[in-house]
Amino acid sequence: MYEGVDPEGAERAFEALEQLAAPAGVLDELGPVARRAVRHRLRRTEKVQGRA
Repeated sequence: MYEGVDPEGAERAFEALEQLAAPAGVLDELGPVARRAVRHRLRRTEKVQGRA
C-alpha cells in the first residue's frame, strides 16, 4: 500500500516489523510470571522515560 507513495519508507517500516517479530516470539513463549515481570519492567521504563 505505501510502496507506491514512499518505497524507502515502506521498506524501513517492514524491516522494523521484522525486527519486532523476534522479541514478540520470545514473549509468546514465556510463562505468565515472566510475562508479568517483563510487562512491569516495560511500564517502569516507560514512566521514567516520560519524565525525561
